[in-house]
Amino acid sequence: RRNSYGAITLSGAPGPYNLVIEHNTLYMTPSPSGGTQSGLRLKYAGTGVNIRNNIIYVTGGAYAVDADKNAAFTQLNGNDYFNANGTLKIRWSGTTYNTLDTWRSATGREVNGSVATGLSVNPGLVAPGGGGTLGSGYKLHDLTQYQLISTSPLIDQAVDVINNFKGYTPSTVDYFDHAPVGARRDVGAAEFV
Repeated sequence: RRNSYGAITLSGAPGPYNLVIEHNTLYMTPSPSGGTQSGLRLKYAGTGVNIRNNIIYVTGGAYAVDADKNAAFTQLNGNDYFNANGTLKIRWSGTTYNTLDTWRSATGREVNGSVATGLSVNPGLVAPGGGGTLGSGYKLHDLTQYQLISTSPLIDQAVDVINNFKGYTPSTVDYFDHAPVGARRDVGAAEFV
């Protein structure tokens, strides 16, 4: 959270290109030392950057997305943008939007063709923020606090990447090594099983 980074940050001119970031669960809280925290911090992004089917869960004054004008090529589809205890904030090229619909209308983000994608709902996670400090990369699969509960509105709601994004082959397992279950994949890092 230092230096106003996001949970995921794209930076460095001219920025990455032909990049897919999908099926992650991001959790970001404001830093006690200040700065501008965000789920996604997009400083630079070239063509072919696709960010889809992620949960972007923030709290307080953190931005769900904070994108500079140099990230204007970024495509976002099927993500869930949620602020647990505050107003949703999405900053795009210097303008802040407080709802998914106003951001979508103004920027054309979270649209696949003429179909609106993305949600702004409580994702229904087991215990967001309760992961603690793991102290080892070998314990990452212990982060069950970020799995979906049975009533999550994100179950079977992922954008169909096989039919809508030609030439792309998605992963066959989720973060916890579970195969997809149901008609469509779930949004976020974990399939509900």
